[in-house]
Amino acid sequence: MRPPFNNLAGLSMMLAAVCALLNGQPASGASIWRGATDGLWSESTNWSTVTAPTITTGSAYITNSPSKTVLLDGSTPASNLWVSGLNVWAPPNTTNTLRLADLGTGRALVVSNATLTVTTGGAIDITNASLMVIGRFINFNMWGGRVTLEQGSIISREEPLTTNVTVITRIGRTNEAILTINGGSMDVSQLLVGESPVLSFGVRGVSSGSTAAAWMCGPS
Repeated sequence: MRPPFNNLAGLSMMLAAVCALLNGQPASGASIWRGATDGLWSESTNWSTVTAPTITTGSAYITNSPSKTVLLDGSTPASNLWVSGLNVWAPPNTTNTLRLADLGTGRALVVSNATLTVTTGGAIDITNASLMVIGRFINFNMWGGRVTLEQGSIISREEPLTTNVTVITRIGRTNEAILTINGGSMDVSQLLVGESPVLSFGVRGVSSGSTAAAWMCGPS
């Protein structure tokens, strides 16, 4: 059995390293997934840039057909764990899934500089891994689709921490979106469900035709 994922020991040191790296590192262009089947995030031939995404290759897009799962695991080089932005969705009747699994202690997929967007047909599954959206004036937007945390963490906040909230997590902005936490933890500066602010999980909100749900389903 794998030991429980524990990201607390290494993530604070990694955050400092990320912020130092981002200084003076503007993003350009975009990394667009071209693979037509399941594949590894780190495999360069799956991307339009002929290199796996980095902080300097622009936002990453997993948006093409047909349905597929992109795996980001412990074999992914550290340089490919830091991206400018991330976008996951799919054409009608298809599903694109980004699966984060067994990244290792103190390692995370870090989105900075631009927004993380999940919408209809998009899914992110997290198991023994961490997803971080950090910086200033960026958002974690679930216009639709789903995000499932099985074990590990999701962090969406300013870095370094501040009382001036500029990083917002939104669930269900225009379509049905579902965030499920079966294990692990989520740390956000501000959470809006159905565009309505809430104080806890397990709340369903409806606004302007959108439907959102955030469920915490850990062990009883």
